[in-house]
Amino acid sequence: MAFRPPISRDQLDQDFDCLRECTYVEEAAEISLLIQHTVETHGVAAQAAYPRFRRILEKYQEQSQLLDPHLESIITPLSRLLMQSALKPSADSVFVVQDVSKLIWSVASVR
Repeated sequence: MAFRPPISRDQLDQDFDCLRECTYVEEAAEISLLIQHTVETHGVAAQAAYPRFRRILEKYQEQSQLLDPHLESIITPLSRLLMQSALKPSADSVFVVQDVSKLIWSVASVR
């Protein structure tokens, strides 16, 4: 059995950074932009983002584990948006909740 030197802390950090940055989801940047735009518009853009968002996620139905590194960056902002809508209800908040929930449902149905 060959001697393997211990892995340095720097190497572990580099490997971890690569895991965060490396992705097999071609549309990762587009997903981020759709989520970002939805959050920036306080959920108003969720309805327009839904068809494209859904098509992207359906592509990964058979290998949904590829989405795992992105789940937190997708779900967290959308969940915050839902909480904000619930805490500060307005006339439009019902539609925002409905449209943002559809985005979250899309993730749940694929993953």
